[in-house]
Amino acid sequence: MSNANWLNFMSNPMAHHIKRSMFELLKERYGKHEQIVERVGHTLITENDMKNFLAMIIDVYELGFMRAIDEQKDKLAKLGLGVRITGREP
Repeated sequence: MSNANWLNFMSNPMAHHIKRSMFELLKERYGKHEQIVERVGHTLITENDMKNFLAMIIDVYELGFMRAIDEQKDKLAKLGLGVRITGREP
């Protein structure tokens, strides 16, 4: 890590954590969102800010996933097929 990167990290470690978390979540799509992730990361100063932001991202992801599942269930029901989704409870 260069001196400039080290200073940036030490001045706001939450920004680094958000960038890393978003990179892990977005993978190859991270590049097109990097600027906004950086800007948002610099506004999240406390650990609580970071936890709340990541919780919001997880909620958005879960809601989108469940909406997609419900849409597919509806399409399959119109074809006369029943669908039951099972999984682990968190």
